Amino acid sequence: MEVLRYRVSVINQCAYCIEMHFKEAIAAGESELRIYSSSAWKETNFYNESEQALLEWTESVTKLNDSTDQRQQSFTNLKKYFSQDDISNLTLSIVQINSWNRLAKPFGFEAGNYQVGQH
Repeated sequence: MEVLRYRVSVINQCAYCIEMHFKEAIAAGESELRIYSSSAWKETNFYNESEQALLEWTESVTKLNDSTDQRQQSFTNLKKYFSQDDISNLTLSIVQINSWNRLAKPFGFEAGNYQVGQH
């Protein structure tokens, strides 16, 4: 989940959130390579098919600029791997991180001092 949070934070360019989710992902046992590669997930083999579907959905929910057809295709792909309840919970998590990004930036949260477990 931290890779998704990291990916959302990169898309939204929230430096504090990028630092937070990078450090939390490392603490949770995620590899640096997978974290750093999340922006280029389509070009790597570091993510399994369900993770790829979830990264695609994460980008669709975060960017909001996909066409209706693209968004529907992303959702259809996600349903291959996750139940409706899982999709609802994952989508709420994506929306929550987007909201935190949008709060952290205007309130001036500064990168550089985040400690794991601080949030």
